[in-house]
Amino acid sequence: MAQPQDLDLALRIKTELDKARKDIQALRDDIALVAPTDTAVLILGETGTGKELVARALHAASPRRTHPLIRFDAS
Repeated sequence: MAQPQDLDLALRIKTELDKARKDIQALRDDIALVAPTDTAVLILGETGTGKELVARALHAASPRRTHPLIRFDAS
């Protein structure tokens, strides 16, 4: 039988996953909103947070997708 602490942990994990799912959907919505526009986008974040994935998603959804993606590392 599951212990109360096991159920608490499972609930916390589910809550974190639900929040992550909502955050990712919000990011997808932002990408869909910005990608078709002719504007520059600055993507900021800590190392390993997926900035390049966002850049590639923006590029793939943009009218410029047939042109090369130019990466710029300001570090």
